[in-house]
Amino acid sequence: MAVAIAYAVQQATALITPAPWFYSQDGKPLVVGHRGSLGHFPEHTIAGYTDAWLLGVDWVELDLQMTSDGHLIANHDECLMSSTDAELYNGLWSKRKQSHTFTPSLNSCTNDYIIPYFTLAECKMVKRRQRFDYRSTALDGLFDIPTFEEAIEHMTFLKTNYKRKVGTSTTPGLYIELKEPEYYLNEFGIDIGQAVFDVLQKYGLETIQGATDAGIPIIIQSFDEPALRNFATISDLPLVQLMYHGKPGVTYDFDNIAEYAHGVGPDS
Repeated sequence: MAVAIAYAVQQATALITPAPWFYSQDGKPLVVGHRGSLGHFPEHTIAGYTDAWLLGVDWVELDLQMTSDGHLIANHDECLMSSTDAELYNGLWSKRKQSHTFTPSLNSCTNDYIIPYFTLAECKMVKRRQRFDYRSTALDGLFDIPTFEEAIEHMTFLKTNYKRKVGTSTTPGLYIELKEPEYYLNEFGIDIGQAVFDVLQKYGLETIQGATDAGIPIIIQSFDEPALRNFATISDLPLVQLMYHGKPGVTYDFDNIAEYAHGVGPDS
């Protein structure tokens, strides 16, 4: 039996960025190293970023969270236990476990160590472990959580000291996600987008021209529209609106998105 499925596609005028590295220059898909090379290494480690870089990715993806003392670190979840050995510190930290559901993402931490209640030094105490049980755990316990600064400096180090044998036609950059901007703003008064901008500015990467001159392209992405709109007022870096799939009450208007973002990233 044949089934016909109709899709309604909204026509919208795209916002075009002058950043040459935002678009494929040879018609081939651009490859993103999601959380580094998490099939080979535990996610968000300097080793994983190195592996992704050497394998020829066009982008290394970073998820950024904020510690209690104001440092940006690379961690996908808002809490520690899913991808680190933080449970080893239960005897020291057990009274600091919390549960929280984050809006609008509806991500949740249950009886876990939530990052913005821990200092950078404390987050550096834990070591990465493989999140998925169908992947090798041989490298568990070897790598710490990198800071945003460490990721930038390592990309610069790789660019300066190593010549890639694959992916030579592109300059690999950082594809940065602003994680839970609403939570950080409402709970702690922290504008995580401004914090990311400040670190980028420290390295001269806060503009298209600066990122191009440095040879480290930058894209900023987020599920949070206000965070992206705010970032668009302080930087001309290309922006990507991430899109929830099937979340009740969440709809998207592409004409609205085109007012501030240069692309969209649909949830799977």
